[in-house]
Amino acid sequence: MVRAKAANETSIAQPQVSDLVAAMELAKKQPFYYRRKAIREMSGIASHETLINAPKWLVKGSNFHSNIWYVNFFGDKRPCIEVDFNIQLSDGSLLTDGQHSDTLYWIKVFLVVQNHPRYNSQTRKTPEYEQTKFISALQFIDWIILNDDQFDVANNRLSLVTLSDIKSYLNTTLGTPTSDRVYSYPQRLSQWLKANIETLSETEYTEGLKQWPYLRNLPSVQDRVLDLDETQLLKARVWIKSRKQYSLRDGNAFFNPSSFQQIAYKNTLYGRSLKFRTVEDLRMTDIPRREYPGVPVAKSAIDGTSLYEINHALLVLKKICVVAAHYSDRGINPSGLSAIRASDVFSYVQTPKEKGRYNTLPHKMVIKLLGDCFQYYTDNARSVFSRVICFFKNKESLQRLKKQRYAAYDAAIASQIPCDTADSLRPSTWIARDKYSDQSAYLLSLRANESLYEMYRITLGCFQVIVGSLTSKRQGEILDLDVGDCLEPMVDPNVPGNEDIAYCMRYFARKTGARGVKEIALIGITHNIAKMIWDFIKFHNELAKMNLVSNQGQLLKKALHRNLAFSDLTPTSYNDVIDTVCDYFETPTIELNGVPHRYYVRQHQLRRFCALAFYHADQHGRIEIIQHLLGHSDPEHAYHYISDTVPGAVLLEAKAQRITEELLSGINGIAGLNSVKAYLLEKFQSSDILLKTTEEFSADYEELIAEKIFSASETADYFTRQSLIFQEVAKMLDAKFIDLQPEFFTYRDPVDGDVKTFKLFIKLSENLT
Repeated sequence: MVRAKAANETSIAQPQVSDLVAAMELAKKQPFYYRRKAIREMSGIASHETLINAPKWLVKGSNFHSNIWYVNFFGDKRPCIEVDFNIQLSDGSLLTDGQHSDTLYWIKVFLVVQNHPRYNSQTRKTPEYEQTKFISALQFIDWIILNDDQFDVANNRLSLVTLSDIKSYLNTTLGTPTSDRVYSYPQRLSQWLKANIETLSETEYTEGLKQWPYLRNLPSVQDRVLDLDETQLLKARVWIKSRKQYSLRDGNAFFNPSSFQQIAYKNTLYGRSLKFRTVEDLRMTDIPRREYPGVPVAKSAIDGTSLYEINHALLVLKKICVVAAHYSDRGINPSGLSAIRASDVFSYVQTPKEKGRYNTLPHKMVIKLLGDCFQYYTDNARSVFSRVICFFKNKESLQRLKKQRYAAYDAAIASQIPCDTADSLRPSTWIARDKYSDQSAYLLSLRANESLYEMYRITLGCFQVIVGSLTSKRQGEILDLDVGDCLEPMVDPNVPGNEDIAYCMRYFARKTGARGVKEIALIGITHNIAKMIWDFIKFHNELAKMNLVSNQGQLLKKALHRNLAFSDLTPTSYNDVIDTVCDYFETPTIELNGVPHRYYVRQHQLRRFCALAFYHADQHGRIEIIQHLLGHSDPEHAYHYISDTVPGAVLLEAKAQRITEELLSGINGIAGLNSVKAYLLEKFQSSDILLKTTEEFSADYEELIAEKIFSASETADYFTRQSLIFQEVAKMLDAKFIDLQPEFFTYRDPVDGDVKTFKLFIKLSENLT
């Protein structure tokens, strides 16, 4: 019986002390690596978390048997996920009713085993990864509930979910956006709006369009996602505006889906918590956040299903086998599930999406943007910081004015006395974005530096572009910079006598450590970047003195223009700030399908640009240097990172150069090089490959030259002869007779454990004779 298994969980999970002692004695006799692994596994077995019904990530008093779970994998750093199992099934009963206890137990165990150490190599993964797996499992259950007309869970439990259904879920439902694929957001929203606009009278509709004429600005038909004709869409906009079912963001009013979400997805485990995408059909105003549409930043389209997504979901779904084998056989039948391969499923996907590599930016554009940002920061940054601090010192008196508050803000800005005699900035307003309904007027104001709020954003964005480019750090690593510990050493680089200090930026390396405890890493930086970081440290400290921020925490802060406060910069606001920088400096535009699109850069693109620049500036193109720069522990990842966006001709030239250098050096550090050498020797009827300068030749054959047996004078075609080997190797590569590839492998180090490294080898074609 199912309940018997649950009751016996404690006795099954807890081994006898004598068993652990015996296992420890056996472990002592093993080599170092295996001994350490065995002890780690025993530590997991002995811990409380071996109990399937006592996961540590259940908080706020909830437990395995609770009808409402409060889930948190991050401790106090993130809000909880609320999972309410009191959902109504098709027959009107609740999942938590007694007759569904077997189904509820199966679902709960399925959720727990996703991150249980026993089924994850006796380890806990990072909070982000664990939460992603948990949510993926929730969404699969929601998919079953939302298709209850097919599965009839109330009467059949989960027995009607077949292997064919699981395959269908993998190749048709996965992908982005999740709100559309799993939860059918556009279809359900369309039906909800059609029902609500029936309550809108013709008079209310007509008067609404007169009062808010901008509601008539509809997106083009091809850009719409809702199943509404033009009249229905206009009525929906009037209904949303009149019922105040919208929220403001960046000067625009967008439909707020919260009311709809709570109604439409009240009988799901995660649908009420999901963040739904913005529907452009329901943007109430027409102030674009950016001047132009953006040039796509990734190679693949947003929509579609990737092999990675199928792999991840399959990892989650195969836990069904664990539940059936160890806990309950009264759920989904696992027969055949373990044999499913992600690659086979992917071959049937109708809208496949390749891995979303970021597109490489044109180098001239990045160099110009870097120059513009350096110039703006050098000219204006310290003045902007001083003006912001002066403005916020009057925060309390300014906020006492309930009416005409923004007028008071502007008056305070206009009356500011420059803190520096060299200050040429003359901002006249606190924020310009909300003052202009016309975007062109706003952009003129932005580029004229009229608004102190926007000037601070430009200063912040310049820092992001410069530091993000020249340190090649991930966006999260820049966001995580700690104000009290981000510079090494933490001394002012502006002080005379500190000019010769070799500064480093100290950061928390992403994709390292375990359970959210990231490794601290250092990267060398220039003196100018050290000064920029110190500027933000000083600015942060001044804000802390005014109790606007805490003394510790994140270095970079965004200003909140309405309530005059500061908060941590987030990934979304990070990108918004860089978008403003791109509009301010007017980065280039290109036409796509006849429509101008602007390059709005992303941190990962800046990171790749700098990595490629370093890689190709290094004479030998050593991957190890790029590994350190990027913070990649896997050399294979670093190799693909720098090679997958390099044009074929450039990559071929780099390979030819490396092979040629090896041939002429005589070191033979590439596996398979002798085959290439033999081919060239036979072609040129030579006994060896040797290339020397006149000076080297004279030194080697000094006596023979003195006797006039040899002569050592360069002719006009010396450098042509020098490049002959390079040209031949390039031809061989171009004809695909050979290819230069890294071979990646892992070896076990007694101290460091698994170490990933590589060696270069030449792949030979059968045509090479």
